[in-house]
Amino acid sequence: MNRLHPMFACVFLLGSVIRADTFPLPQKGAQLRIHLEGLLSQNPDTPARTLVLEFNHWQDHWFMGSGYSPSYNQGIHRAILTPKHADDLERLEVDAILAGDAWVPGGDAQFRIEWHPDGENRYRGRYTGTALGRDVSGVATGVYFPAPEPLSHAAARRGEHPRLLFRAGDLPALREKADTEFGRRALARFPESAVGLGVLYQLKEDAAYADRAREAVAAHMADFDSGDKSIRHRFWGYRLEQVALAYDLCYHAWPEDFREEVHQYMMTVSRRMFRERGEWTQYMVWRPDSAYNAATHYSGVIALLAMADTPGAAPEAPAKPEIPALSPRETTGNAAVPLVAYESGLLPARILYSGPMSDAQIEPWMEAQGDFDSLGIDPGDWRLMERKPDVRGMVRNRHTQNEWTVDVNPASDTAFDSWNVFTAAWEIEEAGIYLYQSHHGGVTTFLNGVRLDPKVALRLDPGIYEVAVGARFGRPNPWAGFFVRPTLERIDAEEADALLTEENRIHERDGKFHARLLADWETSGGVDPEVMALARDGLSWFHRYEEKVFGDRGSQVGSTHILALEGPALMASVYRNVTARPLAHRNGISMFLPRRIMALSFGADGEWTGQGFWGSYDFQTRGYQDRRDIGRSILATLFPSVPETYQPVVWWFWQTMGDPLAGESVARADRLVERGVEGGSYNSVPVYAFLHAPVGMEPEAPAEAMPLYWHDAVTGDVILRDRWQDTGDIVLQLTAQQRKGHVSFSKAGAFALRGLGYDWTGTNYFHMRRMGDRMGEAVLQSLHPDINRSATGTLLSAEFSDNGSAVLKMDLSEVYYHLQRDEKGVTETYDRTGTPYPDAFARAGEEVSVIRSLLVDTGGRAGVPLVMVIHDRFKGVDTPLWTWPIRTENVPNPGGEAVHPENAYARNPARDGRVEVADAVFTLRQGEAQLRGTFLNPDPVSVALEDIHRITSGSGALRHRVISAQGPAGESSGEFLAVVTLGEGSPPPVTRFDHPDGIGIQVGDARYLLAGGDLRFLLE
Repeated sequence: MNRLHPMFACVFLLGSVIRADTFPLPQKGAQLRIHLEGLLSQNPDTPARTLVLEFNHWQDHWFMGSGYSPSYNQGIHRAILTPKHADDLERLEVDAILAGDAWVPGGDAQFRIEWHPDGENRYRGRYTGTALGRDVSGVATGVYFPAPEPLSHAAARRGEHPRLLFRAGDLPALREKADTEFGRRALARFPESAVGLGVLYQLKEDAAYADRAREAVAAHMADFDSGDKSIRHRFWGYRLEQVALAYDLCYHAWPEDFREEVHQYMMTVSRRMFRERGEWTQYMVWRPDSAYNAATHYSGVIALLAMADTPGAAPEAPAKPEIPALSPRETTGNAAVPLVAYESGLLPARILYSGPMSDAQIEPWMEAQGDFDSLGIDPGDWRLMERKPDVRGMVRNRHTQNEWTVDVNPASDTAFDSWNVFTAAWEIEEAGIYLYQSHHGGVTTFLNGVRLDPKVALRLDPGIYEVAVGARFGRPNPWAGFFVRPTLERIDAEEADALLTEENRIHERDGKFHARLLADWETSGGVDPEVMALARDGLSWFHRYEEKVFGDRGSQVGSTHILALEGPALMASVYRNVTARPLAHRNGISMFLPRRIMALSFGADGEWTGQGFWGSYDFQTRGYQDRRDIGRSILATLFPSVPETYQPVVWWFWQTMGDPLAGESVARADRLVERGVEGGSYNSVPVYAFLHAPVGMEPEAPAEAMPLYWHDAVTGDVILRDRWQDTGDIVLQLTAQQRKGHVSFSKAGAFALRGLGYDWTGTNYFHMRRMGDRMGEAVLQSLHPDINRSATGTLLSAEFSDNGSAVLKMDLSEVYYHLQRDEKGVTETYDRTGTPYPDAFARAGEEVSVIRSLLVDTGGRAGVPLVMVIHDRFKGVDTPLWTWPIRTENVPNPGGEAVHPENAYARNPARDGRVEVADAVFTLRQGEAQLRGTFLNPDPVSVALEDIHRITSGSGALRHRVISAQGPAGESSGEFLAVVTLGEGSPPPVTRFDHPDGIGIQVGDARYLLAGGDLRFLLE
């Protein structure tokens, strides 16, 4: 038997010495993540989807787990993990409650996992059990993340405030900094923000600042403006940032009642962010790597870190199931409420509608248990609706199983962010057991003043039963419909027994989950269970965000998605300050700035430049009508998260960008200030710059601190350079293995080259969502439009030299799998979350295989600063074409054609004065520099300069200007062997020679060997 993982043993040993005041955040401990392939399915005709579960282990305890499905729905699932034996991770039992929504059913799952180690900290095996009423089995894979190593400072203690931006122990040093020239200049630039006022309260110990911060926070909490469509609800992130940080900074200065008011506000908004997503879905995209989400959700995590040690009562045990009896009424109590005859299973024939109302109007109705008069609406102002097709809002359609229902969209004239109340009274003539159902959506129902679950059996005597339904209409997809359909259905004793049996089963399940919640509560030292649950959801969401954008499935921020850094940078620093641990399990946002610096070139007078490859190199936002240079603001917020090894060079870069205090503010930061709200600014960048700038640290220039090669083993990112001298440095950025996700499409095997003062490859992020191919990348192309452009590559081998040279080998086969098509010629590729369906792409026809080998020589023996040998060996690729991209443009569609496989591309000869093509050689000249490519293929290749149009639907198209090489027509298997040199003056001769082990390549005085698909240096 595989005994307990060594890291778990460490946790067990530490459990007995953990202090009672330890900050109660289970995410500081170890985590086990489980992928269950094919466990979720709506019905036998739909492909099964993967369920991902995450469990934290802390203080010798497995906490309640949370789960998500990349392609089933956006619900947050709950699960309990039980090792078969306490020290055995190879046999696990899992109970799960799978969340449903208006379109996808939920239910239970119970299964066993048996697996074995599959590499370091990884497991692979199978699961068997039941899910959603079906027997299930499939592949189970998992990864165990040990508890991250603590950083140099101690974690916050329970009850400690402030703890988010800095700790009370940091105040003496901060006060000294405030008394320096830099500090005085910084404090003079502090904006009128709640955060700025809170920091001044801590620095100056003057309660007047806390009072002013309180007034600003009250104004923020009273502001419900989401901003226009271009802002995408980012005001909610900026607003909650100010509220949460000020709450922490002024905690001891504010009265308890106001702290509680702020606490409830933060809980409400955080709940809305991580659970009640229907409130925001009009302009939100619910993917963890979406900039829309990142620009708001970061503040939810900050708020939860501010509240994470809030004490609370133990979770209540679930009540034992029963069929309750409701008392009838003799009258409706109000003549305006329509009294209708009971019709089994049907919406009342007549129903009264309040019209749209605000949150403030609905509160008295909730407190009065749905009483008609509590709304304060004149009876004549209610609208009577009847089950007739010409009544606005009354519908029967496929979404309602052709039953009568109220569609709130047309009924309310699509009044977003409103409450809507519907009421009627049934007259019941026979005593019996009745089944009440809401049928659609998340509504609040009262029957004779008793709040009901969405589906519940009731004992009713003859009499009148007044139903009142409140429907919160947020911002759902206006095409989907939001329905209200309260019904009663008479059921017999056998049906009631079956229903009660099912309720008892659910009660038993809920009792098991309650026992785990109670143990969680006890282990955490009595933390409010709802705060803990929201913190679990929020931190799980951000772990996924870091991995998809920066970590093992990402490591890039797309050109417009520099905004995805703005809030998360601050949140990562706050998390580090509170927990004394990094946020990401591996890699993560903390490495973003060092890697960005690694890809830049710097001039003697402070100018710097780079080439966009993993997004915009210059920190310019390019989306959402928000174009700013936010480099210094990211430096100001992210700096504490940078590993200490790289902090001196990042501090150097921060100063190189200009005045550290001059970072740009958030979009429309002074909106409330312009309305006369003192302290209402969202902008606190100068505050973060003051707090985080390491004024006493000696900066180190990259030439002193950075190597000539960078290899991130998690993401496969590679950066190679010939030197750290000036803006003429040669810099090659390469992605060996990425990526599945949303930020941009796969760049697996592609590279960007800059050197001698010029970009030598075209940018490939222009309208990247419309690329539809790899024409903007220096890789082998397939002119079949259905390649799996979101697939990952695999780095097979990598060798590096200290001078920036390297030899790499990658398997890119998955990228070139074809899209499967059904008998109609189409198939779904991505679900509504943007996740590729696992079965959408497969090897079509013959086997698909693409292996790219790359040798990079910066040693200078060839007589030029850079030699690249590129070998692509392929099989099963449709119309193979090797390209070197020059430029990508958006142009009018030349023919107005729509996209389909037969005419997805239009190829035309191009002219460019910088490019010469002769036989199997191409030359690209810029200034005195030139890049030359020579093909040494065993079979002849045709080299040309082309404009290749990627035709899109409508009037637009993308034009890629590329240097192309094509082998024999009709061949789907073969190879390309290209030697590329970059330098000034005449390039060295390139020749091929026989070698006992394979193909020898001579470039000037340098020699290389291609043997069995592997490249290597030939040394004398």
